[in-house]
Amino acid sequence: MTMQKQDEVYRGYRIIAALVSGEPKGQVYAGKDRVGGIRFEAESIDEVVAQAKSWIDARLGAARQAQRAPNIATAERYAEFLTSEKLGDHERAMLIAHANAEVLTATELSKAAGWDSGSGAANIHYGYLGRRVATLLGLELAVRADGSPIFTTALAAGAKQNADSDDNNFRWAIHPELVAGMKIAGLI
Repeated sequence: MTMQKQDEVYRGYRIIAALVSGEPKGQVYAGKDRVGGIRFEAESIDEVVAQAKSWIDARLGAARQAQRAPNIATAERYAEFLTSEKLGDHERAMLIAHANAEVLTATELSKAAGWDSGSGAANIHYGYLGRRVATLLGLELAVRADGSPIFTTALAAGAKQNADSDDNNFRWAIHPELVAGMKIAGLI
């Protein structure tokens, strides 16, 4: 017996395929928004899902070629994430502060989110946001010496310390593509 509906996540996208008026059809979504305006049709729901997966693979392949680095999406892909995913107020506040300042420490990101707890809260929450971005956009994150991913590298890169600074806080420089995606998405 063939399934009447299939709903699955593939490479950060959601594929929904079902019988519509007896015909197998499907669509691809990023978050709640339909992507590409394409409706897939085939002889079976499994074939519809296979078509949708092929389309996603081609889309991600083209996007990957346009990326500056494997861990950095294009402005358009960041905008897609920002318009399709619900951001928490703290995530939005950290992103906006980071975009405005360009380079911030985790302590400064914490303050932007309204926390006075030093760098720990920002490290956790900004890292979690980076993980979501990387997962949904198919980014390959930088890794530590032990092989564990550095989630924040989907959002920012390490910045050089000011020569005249006496503080030892690590600084993150937000990716310009993310800032451009925020502008496209209307966040800044």
